[in-house]
Amino acid sequence: MIAFTENKKMEFFMRVVVAVFLALALSACGSADKPFLGFWKVQGDRFEYLKIEKNGEGHLLTRYGNSILDGSVERKEFPATIKDNTLTIGALGVSGVYKESDKTLVLNGKQVFAKVDDAEALKVIEAKEQEKAQAEADCKALQEEVDRKNQELKGKSKEEWNAYVKSLDGRKPKRCWLKNAGMAW
Repeated sequence: MIAFTENKKMEFFMRVVVAVFLALALSACGSADKPFLGFWKVQGDRFEYLKIEKNGEGHLLTRYGNSILDGSVERKEFPATIKDNTLTIGALGVSGVYKESDKTLVLNGKQVFAKVDDAEALKVIEAKEQEKAQAEADCKALQEEVDRKNQELKGKSKEEWNAYVKSLDGRKPKRCWLKNAGMAW
């Protein structure tokens, strides 16, 4: 059995205290970004999601939203930093603050995002991508129909062609631009 002197007991006690203190201090490291990590949805009716994740020593922000050009799901990635409860997206000159009171992320003091479940966000994003793919397929099929009808009615009554063109209006998916499908004059 080992006998401890009073000095040895004190030294052992101090080592335990220092070890516990270091463990607590180290466990707090990196937790400043915890509220930011995950998926965020913009408040309102617009389709826009942000995903914030660790990327090595820094962070990566991925934006999912509608493309201005064709409405497709656009995915863009930006390096980001999180420090002092502030998210900074350097490439865009955008900063965001996590508001603990209502658990929201506010970008540039204007855009408000609410935290959402990862599975829910991925489901919505995937559904939007499938919707776009279906619209593209429908538009392509409609274009093929227009091309056939154009050949079929070539040299025939313009009234018949114009009636056909009018019938397309209710069948065209959003952002479907058909070639050679204009009214005949």
